[in-house]
Amino acid sequence: MILNINIQIDTSNSAFEEDLKNEVETIITKHLKENYLFPSLNKSLRDSNGNTVGTFTTTFQKEVK
Repeated sequence: MILNINIQIDTSNSAFEEDLKNEVETIITKHLKENYLFPSLNKSLRDSNGNTVGTFTTTFQKEVK
């Protein structure tokens, strides 16, 4: 099987102004700690202020040979 992961983050709000890299890292690691990878998962990503800033989607597909 192949696991596809798509992460979309809108960095146009104030939470990203001071330190873009660390804010993105925090969002992704916090999300992964709180939400394990399940087939066909689609959840919102939130910044440190609690604003929805994107989505985290995983899907499984059979490997094409």
